[in-house]
Amino acid sequence: MIGLRELARKARLAVGLALIKRSDDAPGIQRLQLSILKGEVRDEVNRYQDYGFSSHARAGASAVAVAIGGNRNHLAILVADDPRYRKRDLAEGEVAIYHWEGDYILFRNGREIEVVAGARVRVTAPEVIIAASTRVQLE
Repeated sequence: MIGLRELARKARLAVGLALIKRSDDAPGIQRLQLSILKGEVRDEVNRYQDYGFSSHARAGASAVAVAIGGNRNHLAILVADDPRYRKRDLAEGEVAIYHWEGDYILFRNGREIEVVAGARVRVTAPEVIIAASTRVQLE
């Protein structure tokens, strides 16, 4: 039977902030090396991502580590963020997909979508349809 102190210790260590040191995006589930507590480095930690969305966080990004069953030997990453590059100053309700080099897709309020790319936007399809009821402007 688990004692109260052990239960409290497991609860304290169940969720924590981590710093991503290195990542491997080749496997089916992305694997990270993390620095969690002073001197605690964990390798091969699985990073779970929402279906249909994938990203490869850069070293130095932050993550939330969850110890499955309170066991620090079975960590999982549920979310990663990098405030160094996050798109800021969004209005309430707006959504952005962003890249560390400054490119982004911004879903603005009022049903407007803004795409910014520093080099190129490529669309590959057998057919491309642009349906504009008012006008199309090319600059």
